[in-house]
Amino acid sequence: MNKFFVLLIMLFILNSEAAILYVLNSGSETLSRIDTITGIVDNAFASLGSMPNRLACTTDFIYVVNSGDNSIQKINALTGQTILNIFLETSANPYDLAIDEEYLYVTGALTNKVYKIDLDSDTLVDQITVGSNPAGLAASAGKLYVGNTDYMGNYANCSISVIDLENFTLIDNITAAVNPQYLLAEDNYVHVSCTGNWFDIMGTIQIIDVSTDSVIQAIPLNGYCGDLAYSSAGIIYIGDAMNEAVYAYYADTWEIIYSPQNPFTPGASVVEADPEFLATLGGEWGQNFTVRLYDLEENLITEFQAGLYATDMKFQPEASPENNCEILSSINITGFPNPFSSQIEFICSGSRAEISSLNIYDIKGRIVKTINTAGTITWDGKDQNDQILPSGIYFPRIMTDYGIFYTDKIVKIK
Repeated sequence: MNKFFVLLIMLFILNSEAAILYVLNSGSETLSRIDTITGIVDNAFASLGSMPNRLACTTDFIYVVNSGDNSIQKINALTGQTILNIFLETSANPYDLAIDEEYLYVTGALTNKVYKIDLDSDTLVDQITVGSNPAGLAASAGKLYVGNTDYMGNYANCSISVIDLENFTLIDNITAAVNPQYLLAEDNYVHVSCTGNWFDIMGTIQIIDVSTDSVIQAIPLNGYCGDLAYSSAGIIYIGDAMNEAVYAYYADTWEIIYSPQNPFTPGASVVEADPEFLATLGGEWGQNFTVRLYDLEENLITEFQAGLYATDMKFQPEASPENNCEILSSINITGFPNPFSSQIEFICSGSRAEISSLNIYDIKGRIVKTINTAGTITWDGKDQNDQILPSGIYFPRIMTDYGIFYTDKIVKIK
């Protein structure tokens, strides 16, 4: 392979967009940050509160339900620093959360409430009583759908509460199958994953038409139905709450693809998807969990090790062009020249921010060089032992005095 063709490949990778995956490690009470392009994994990206359970992401922030603290933890998505904690109420035992426009909605499993938080002011602005022991929730067509598991009543009165979001009032109550823990809004439907009673009633999927707020289809998967994710390939994947399999069905016809009799393996309790990837999260209880990354044709790309007993994961949403313009207008960090041969200089301009440190990673995610300084940073392409590194793709992670990381790809050539 000639050098020109190698350079073209490097430049193609240089211009590809990174997909960032955040994993909530409930057992170790940490948040993992996985760069799926570079393979860089930080399993201590953020420290979480007591008994963290579920998370939600925007382009700028991560919100974590800390059940043991009865609060929502707001985290800077770039630095991993905790910004604040939003207290709900004593013994709320928050379970899950969902973002719709400028509000965050949280279920209180022991107070039988849904809490409404204004994301602009980070304050609790309203609350409403729903059914018994609410868990998962999803927003669609100006309404919020809440799964009431009634686990303290032996699942006797499972239901889906429907809340009008404009007035934040309860407008309907839909009878549900046993233990409706997870909800997914997709197109004009809400898909409800009902896990079963963990004994003699197995899981099923119920599909609600949001125009009529009625269950129009039931899919008896007969596994321990868990988390749901919609793939842009037109498939809905379901994790198995016991990590035994992954199930799936077509989003348009509801035809089953994978079932307990014909499972997708290895098993996983959590599934997540973005426009390019399918990710599964599973493992043995009490041990570190594994993230497996697939393409949309279900070919395994790679695996990552997350933290102890991970219970949720989310891809970070891509920033809108407007948001990107705001960021670039305030802080602009460039490496020049790129590609480079013997030296590259990183300059921070367009604001008062200054670079304070720099880590250089290789293609395998290993730190090969760390530079601590202030202002402009120059790298000579050598490692910590002052040895010249080979040609290839490297990934700088830069910290400014504003606490903002900037990660980009650079190419070293001969």
